[in-house]
Amino acid sequence: MKKVLLFLLVVVMVASFASFASCGNKPSGDNAIQESQNTAIVIKPSPDKYTWYIKNYVGKNLASFGEDMFGEYRYDEYGKTTIKFVIIASDNSYVDPANKELLKNYIVTAQNVEPNTELKLVFAKRDDGTEYENLVESQNIQEIELYVKRINNNVENNSSVVDTTSSEAKKDSTSDDAEWKQFLKDYEAWVDDYIEIVKKYKNNPTDMSILSDYTEMVSEMAEWSEKADEIELELEDTDEALEYSKEVLRIAGKLAEVAY
Repeated sequence: MKKVLLFLLVVVMVASFASFASCGNKPSGDNAIQESQNTAIVIKPSPDKYTWYIKNYVGKNLASFGEDMFGEYRYDEYGKTTIKFVIIASDNSYVDPANKELLKNYIVTAQNVEPNTELKLVFAKRDDGTEYENLVESQNIQEIELYVKRINNNVENNSSVVDTTSSEAKKDSTSDDAEWKQFLKDYEAWVDDYIEIVKKYKNNPTDMSILSDYTEMVSEMAEWSEKADEIELELEDTDEALEYSKEVLRIAGKLAEVAY
């Protein structure tokens, strides 16, 4: 049954993702560059010290780039200058630029300066008219607004997250019967969360920020499969195995209904 469970998850989620691609429309009238399926935008190389091109930050984990400026803000280097990041969280919470562990919980969903936008630098000059090598006098872009979304919100209280406690430890505190039923309850809650993502996307196919939620859930599939393997080994050759299998198929049916 574990292989069946994993197979159903893959087929259904891939099918629903295909429906995303077929019904999605390109965003319009928005100054921010929205997250898309292809975040691997090729950035133009700098031809000289005066000209640089804005990088693509969309789809990246907030902790994976940039540096901290004494806890005041984060920045990125462009040649001999830097550009400040203004971080705007979707839930309006404050994101501490110096807290690297906190930054790992956010993914960039949009930026207000388009990738490959030209950054022009003007270098300061000495009295004799020669330029300083490292002293930038002015630049046409000072900062970039990064719109971020939390991808690890209240993990400890989220019922849709797979419980990674070992099966042996669980046996000490609860019965096998309670464990497999709790697994099904948690799994169905996770499926319900996924269904909501699909519905949300179908209602507003231009909202490509939903893709980050989808990607996160896909990454959890292997965890669910591993946990199912543990449960099924415990239920092997028991009367509860049939009931368990029926419930798994029922929940998979909910996935199938929303996929198409």
